[in-house]
Amino acid sequence: MDRPWVHPSELRSFVPNPLPEPQARPREWVIGLTSAAVGVAITLLVLVAFGAFGERNRATIPPPVLTNKSSVVDYGVAARVSEDVSPSIVTLQSTGDETVALGSAVAVRSDRVLTSAHLLFGAAALSILTSDDRTVAAKLVGVDVDTDLALLDVSGADLQFSPLSRTDATIGQPVVALAVPKGRPFLDMGIVSRQNEMTQWSGTTMAGLLQAGVGTSADMSGGALFDVNGDLVGILTSPPGTTQQGLAVPISVADDVRRQLETTGKVSHGWLGVALVDSRDSPIGARITSVVANGPADGKLAVGDIVTRAGGEPINSAGDLIAEWRKRNPGDSLSMLVRRSRMSRTVNVTLSDDPDRAAPPPDTSADAH
Repeated sequence: MDRPWVHPSELRSFVPNPLPEPQARPREWVIGLTSAAVGVAITLLVLVAFGAFGERNRATIPPPVLTNKSSVVDYGVAARVSEDVSPSIVTLQSTGDETVALGSAVAVRSDRVLTSAHLLFGAAALSILTSDDRTVAAKLVGVDVDTDLALLDVSGADLQFSPLSRTDATIGQPVVALAVPKGRPFLDMGIVSRQNEMTQWSGTTMAGLLQAGVGTSADMSGGALFDVNGDLVGILTSPPGTTQQGLAVPISVADDVRRQLETTGKVSHGWLGVALVDSRDSPIGARITSVVANGPADGKLAVGDIVTRAGGEPINSAGDLIAEWRKRNPGDSLSMLVRRSRMSRTVNVTLSDDPDRAAPPPDTSADAH
């Protein structure tokens, strides 16, 4: 290396161990393209799953129900149920010198309708207006003031009627309300929010009522509550002076009233013979405030007793206990768990009929038609 300059071709002779030839490396562009393809495929699958393409699940999601954040109400159910059951809802009319719409009625047989008893007070001859615009004469079969129900005979009407639910509606269950108070349909949908509600009318206490989240008014009385299958679960009621909305007589009670009126023309409910209020000394229970002398509970219950269970059901309020004895007949036994002086015991009482039961509506000309 005594020369200051060497030709590049001569450098190889000065390297004792020549560098190995470079080996072929994996092609980075193949790996990149493969990764990109996988990413695009995953992205497309996610978009399809959430309905970004086509028309899948494009409908607006309704608001959740109050009882479960993960549940939704399908309001399209209301329209479908209405289409199926609307022929079973009729307008109740008082026909005299002029025809006046009183409220609604619900067909429970082809020739029988249930309606609200308070609508009949002072009415002239009764008739119904059907969904196909026929006017059919109606005859009063009987009334039950305790439930604000009346049964009418509409022979020859040949009405479509909906099946009765086999079980009463429960809290959180979606329901559809339907009425035709003036020949114009009223439709709403909500959930059952409370059971065993109470209200007062005509000197009596109505108990064991359902309350649903539907907007009702006085002229919706006699309408119906249906479940999402179109089965009848209750008869809407809004007696004079009642401010609560969405009240309905459960179908088990309404059907019992119908059977009794069909058979005897009158209705008897079990009666315990006590006055009571919600318990203030306990978060649950109904407290006895008085016991009727010689009544069913005389000698078995005392003032201050707190009933916490009846008929195997928990009692959280006075309304719960009234509902339990009202759903039974005179002569039936009611078993109760009663707390007295911090001690609990079981008490069995044989129910009777209320001797001071509210009188039926006054005689009207509707009775003779």
